[in-house]
Amino acid sequence: MTANVGYYEMLLDDSIRFADKAKKAGVDVKLELMEGMFHCPELFALKLPQGQNAVKNAWHFISQSIHRIK
Repeated sequence: MTANVGYYEMLLDDSIRFADKAKKAGVDVKLELMEGMFHCPELFALKLPQGQNAVKNAWHFISQSIHRIK
């Protein structure tokens, strides 16, 4: 699982702690820190490459999860 979080995210510290706890619990997680970004860059995917990347990461996670269910 890849998670995105911006450096200017209000919940940055929480995101880092969450990813660390998930790793310790055996979850394969990668936390991607996006320089200069804020909360929910996905909402700006039409204008920002960081938002496009966040949407691609979310789609990858969803598609991988669906394949595990089958």
